[in-house]
Amino acid sequence: DDTLTGWENMYLQGRFYHLPKEVIKQRSEELLKLLRLYERAKDKAETYSGGMRKRLDIAMGLIHRPKILFLDEPTLGLDVQTRQDIWEYVQKIRKENGMTIFLTTHYMEEADSLCDRIAIIDKGEIKALDTPRRLKDSIGGDLISLKISNESLEEISKFLEKVKTLEVVKNITSQDGRYTIVASNAEKLIPVIFSIAYESNINISSITMKKPSLDDVYLAYTGKEFRDEEGSKEDAMRMRRLVRRTR
Repeated sequence: DDTLTGWENMYLQGRFYHLPKEVIKQRSEELLKLLRLYERAKDKAETYSGGMRKRLDIAMGLIHRPKILFLDEPTLGLDVQTRQDIWEYVQKIRKENGMTIFLTTHYMEEADSLCDRIAIIDKGEIKALDTPRRLKDSIGGDLISLKISNESLEEISKFLEKVKTLEVVKNITSQDGRYTIVASNAEKLIPVIFSIAYESNINISSITMKKPSLDDVYLAYTGKEFRDEEGSKEDAMRMRRLVRRTR
């Protein structure tokens, strides 16, 4: 409630759960200090920044010490530093209170950092559910991305067919003029790729190697980029609600 102070919001939330006044006072002080709001606890919520409002929301959600806490995109629209602070708070309260936290987020690095298990959801359907490490391992190996300057598609196709026959190569895909090779032991494979390219008269203009990220996992399971047009509209609506609330 924008017209109430931080203290008053905490008190109101505590009374909703029928907590005794002395318990509300003790837990409010503890949580407001934990979330660095104690010095501003007597100020009205309407004077808080977006990050402070997020932290107050979390504090209010914790005052009755729930066994399960749902956080719906708690860092949406926040700057990098405030987002990092929220991550630290979530990890701290989970460890100290032993609670189960359900977190929805569009930030894949956030899910990777905070979650023990991740469900990738596309249009209401769970496409994958596992630990971050196993999801990344499910892609099948490291990712080698290369760009070829040859104009002849026939030469490129023959080259890729030779690469695909290698035992360590799991899959090859193309997108926007770049070719992605999924393979195990990519460090040793790269020299072999260059050798085959030389024999096939293929000019590799650039090549990179990386370990799979959750963004790669999402793309592999859904077949599209994470922030497509539909997602952008949804984000825009959420941002408008956030802006209205922070005014």
